[in-house]
Amino acid sequence: MQDYFEDTHVLLKNKMYSDVLDLVFDKKLNRIKKPYDIDLNHAWYIVGDIFFKAQKYDLAVSCFKKSLAFEPNDTDAMCALSNCYSEQFQPKKSALILRKALKIRPNNSKLLYNYANSLFDMKNYDEALKYYHKVSSEDVAILELALKNIIKCKKISR
Repeated sequence: MQDYFEDTHVLLKNKMYSDVLDLVFDKKLNRIKKPYDIDLNHAWYIVGDIFFKAQKYDLAVSCFKKSLAFEPNDTDAMCALSNCYSEQFQPKKSALILRKALKIRPNNSKLLYNYANSLFDMKNYDEALKYYHKVSSEDVAILELALKNIIKCKKISR
């Protein structure tokens, strides 16, 4: 089976985002072009990620929701959607999405860290601490970020 997305991944690695949009997304009809519509979850995720990088968060939200319509348990799309809400200063929406993702992947460090950040943004520092502490020591980069936020939580909640 041909991997139609191979070309998009090469372009994405080279940060040629507008070229990817031209390939995958029909802007006039607001839909995914053929042959990329073979995997609408993946295609909408790619388009959403490009909009997120361009700080077009409303468009990114729409795309990630469409991605999730085709694969409701895609925790990467859930995390991306929650990041959009976080950028829009909507930590409650972000936390709601991440709670759902954590039911699917309860030990995922990225999800735990982002959920803790949502709690932090809602000034729920004690609860945030619990989730920062759950980040795996195997995920070194995420653990470093969690440790910095643990210090911030402890300073604020004194």
